[in-house]
Amino acid sequence: MMRQSARTAFARVACAAWLGLSPIAPARADSAKAPGRWIGRVDETGQRFGWPGSGLAFRFEGRRLTLRLANEGGNSLVATIDGHRKRIDLAPGEKTYTLFDGPAGPHVVELRKRTEGDVGLVRFLGAETDGRFLKAPTPERRILVIGDSISAGYGIEGAGPNCSFSPDTQNQTLTYAAQVAERFGAETVALAASGRGLVRNYSGAREGTMPDLIDRALPNDPSPVGAARGPFDLVLVHLGTNDFSGSEEPYGFETAYVALLEKLRARYPSAPIYALIGPMLGPDRLDLAKTGIENALTRRQKAGDQAVRFLAFPAPPSSYGCDWHPSVAANRQMADLLTARLKSDLGW
Repeated sequence: MMRQSARTAFARVACAAWLGLSPIAPARADSAKAPGRWIGRVDETGQRFGWPGSGLAFRFEGRRLTLRLANEGGNSLVATIDGHRKRIDLAPGEKTYTLFDGPAGPHVVELRKRTEGDVGLVRFLGAETDGRFLKAPTPERRILVIGDSISAGYGIEGAGPNCSFSPDTQNQTLTYAAQVAERFGAETVALAASGRGLVRNYSGAREGTMPDLIDRALPNDPSPVGAARGPFDLVLVHLGTNDFSGSEEPYGFETAYVALLEKLRARYPSAPIYALIGPMLGPDRLDLAKTGIENALTRRQKAGDQAVRFLAFPAPPSSYGCDWHPSVAANRQMADLLTARLKSDLGW
């Protein structure tokens, strides 16, 4: 004779089948020792990320997602969960963070580092869900950005020009490049570090410039990893502000710019390259920087590279973050200019 519990279970299955539904499977937990997809330039072997805007992405089906991370500095992240953003300030050391606790279903979670390499590194230690992990989605386009503090989001959330830098006011995910990427459904790979130039840093040093850093998995680790993985649909170079920030002339700037463009073209033969400058230099120094960059572009165009272009950002009239860096609003103005150019030039 069939027991009552067995009859009840059989009736539920029969009813579900009659209604054209599938029986509800019992919940189970799933874990992951690697991200669904890495974002930006990272150290995949050590599962660490340090470049601003770098991070990881997951897609899962369930009600809950937790991540275990190790924070080696004063870092914070931006989590985008099903299209909604929230800030996550990381505690020192290892800790488990609940990224999602809500309705059951498929969900996409992306984590990006607000802070840059000098603030410290973040290590991914594992993830768990009460459901199951799915294949993480891939972006429609990819944009490589090579830049300095402007592209890193230095002071972008600061109250005005008189505040000093702090990790609290930095946010790469609100920069002009990140805003442009979001508008075009693209993902940004940001190789940006404050104070760095092409041939001369803000400090005056000629070592440790951006060409010395761009082949690193982690900005402060000299171990090279080679080129950022392509293909890229667009390459942005926003260097020159630190080179021309003082009274000293950046000797060899034009030649170094040509060499960088040649290197990028060899690596990414089909990607349009935009050379950008502004909006922090004064008029005289900006003119010198523009001349050097435009001369470098002319040399590349004469060599047969017609996919290199120039765009100068005007100084924001009154909207500044910390230490006279462009604010979120000023970065939006920059993004508007670049967006218009990309639509006109590339048909995006």
